Order: sequence, then structure tokens, then C-alpha cells
Amino acid sequence: MKTREKEEKIMAIRNELYEILCVQSTEGYWDDEKVFGPYITKEFAAKLKEKVCARTTDDIDRVLFTLMALWIFETKFEDQEGEWRMIAAKAKAYLKKHNVT
Repeated sequence: MKTREKEEKIMAIRNELYEILCVQSTEGYWDDEKVFGPYITKEFAAKLKEKVCARTTDDIDRVLFTLMALWIFETKFEDQEGEWRMIAAKAKAYLKKHNVT
């Protein structure tokens, strides 16, 4: 792959990552699933929601979207962990408050 193509690919990945990072609340959760569309199937979301409902009744959508964000970071953006590690820590603290670990 040419250097320019490689640089463009890296920038595209970073843009995708920052699109998700930038919509995290100051409390550590996500409350809008729109940014997850390219990464999460409806089937996966339904299975995850079922598991979330079994663990908590508080802020189910926020908990669900936060879990989705963490899953996306760890699977799609694992090579950029240095860029999302602190955001993920805040998200995990939020989930812990809701008895989801």
C-alpha cells in the first residue's frame, strides 16, 4: 500500500473513532445509538439488551449504548487503545454504578 493511501486509511479510522468518543457524556455514558450503526447489528443489540435488562433496570438504554461503545473500541479500534483507554475507564465506572461489570 502506498504511503498516501496508508495515511488516508489511518485518518479514516481515527475519524470513525473520534465520532464515537466525542459523544460520550461527561458522566461516562453514551445516550445515542446513531454512531454505532456501522458496527452493531440489530441481532447483537437485541441480545445485549436482553443481558442488560437481566442485570439492571436503571438507565437501560444508556447502559446498553455504553456497552456497545466499549465493545466497538475493543474490537474495531484495538490498535488505537491509547486513544480510548481513559474514555473506556470512565465508561466502566459508569457501568459499575449500575451493577454492570
